[in-house]
Amino acid sequence: MRRLFVDKPDKILKIIGDDHKHLSLVLRSKVGEHVVVSCDDEGFGANCFDITYVIKSISKNETILEYLTSTHNLTEPSIKLTLFSAILKGDKNEAVVKMCTELGVKEIVPSQVSLLVRIRTAINKSVFKKLC
Repeated sequence: MRRLFVDKPDKILKIIGDDHKHLSLVLRSKVGEHVVVSCDDEGFGANCFDITYVIKSISKNETILEYLTSTHNLTEPSIKLTLFSAILKGDKNEAVVKMCTELGVKEIVPSQVSLLVRIRTAINKSVFKKLC
């Protein structure tokens, strides 16, 4: 099912611009198909709702959607997960951010950490060098 994101839903939605082009030209949506619109007053979070609309008309410049039903969005996690991540070398930070947001992490806090290792007298220095 097609999905759009809007700030303020209404009984009748008028879709213009890039979203209209995406619906009509890229996805080749037809009159009578259903479209899910996700919206939230506080910015796509735990109180996000999925509203099902039906396409009433498609013209050259706009798509008109009519309200059908509304349900609570079940795809958003119910908890807010924050990740404290060490600052990594190279492009590894970007990979961590990408993977964690795909898994549902809401906030990522970069942290500068230092490796603290205590050498006990019983550990041989050569063994310690292999570990590091």
